[in-house]
Amino acid sequence: MKSIVESSLTVSGTLIGFFLTIFTIISTIKTRRMQFIKEAGLYPRINQYLASVIIWHFINISIILFFPLIESIRLPFGVMLVCNLFLIFVVFFSWLLSIRFTAIFIKLLR
Repeated sequence: MKSIVESSLTVSGTLIGFFLTIFTIISTIKTRRMQFIKEAGLYPRINQYLASVIIWHFINISIILFFPLIESIRLPFGVMLVCNLFLIFVVFFSWLLSIRFTAIFIKLLR
């Protein structure tokens, strides 16, 4: 479990930087698809997808930073199991959101 926590912390930190860079670049894209999205009023939805990815990665990092503290407390096995499962859920959910936004962003660039 410790390797998952360390890897997730590294990947989430890197992805936050990547998505913040995309956040600044996305308004300058001039492709036909991006023009269509802006004209159709879907541009706020793209920004919402991007913001949710960034927020979930911050949540992921926040939980991971407190995870050693939670492990050091002698909690019952059932509570620790729930904490571990919650951590795994947050990690995978944030990565799935990243994949979703990246797929959308790549389609916009073509």
